[in-house]
Amino acid sequence: MYHHILYSAFPIFKLKTKNLGGLPLFPSRFEVIVRKIRFRLRQYANIHLPYSRYGISPWNNFMDFSYQIRRNKQYNNLIIECLENLKKRNLIENFNIDKIYADHMKGKENTKALLLLTSLEYHLLNGLDQNKLSY
Repeated sequence: MYHHILYSAFPIFKLKTKNLGGLPLFPSRFEVIVRKIRFRLRQYANIHLPYSRYGISPWNNFMDFSYQIRRNKQYNNLIIECLENLKKRNLIENFNIDKIYADHMKGKENTKALLLLTSLEYHLLNGLDQNKLSY
């Protein structure tokens, strides 16, 4: 019902908005079946071929940062640079940044911690006051 109200109020959404795994607001039954089959195949690849191009989960609508940090030199260098700068600040005590990065590169999932530390460094670079941080 929401889609019908949305479409009647804003007809442009029929062209612009995606729903149901990337399908238009009102997909045909055939389109839905084909999409489900493709998702099932990608789920199978995600389990059995995790490092292939098809191994990325079809439900993810974002970049796989874990994969990018491990395989893409640009992302890896960016993370290393930010972590080195953060260590030089001596802002975080009793926190082994090198171990988190090393564990991530060995296959343990520390992606969220690495992204959080990188984000903190970028906020500090852009003028966030260190004295106002609470941790």
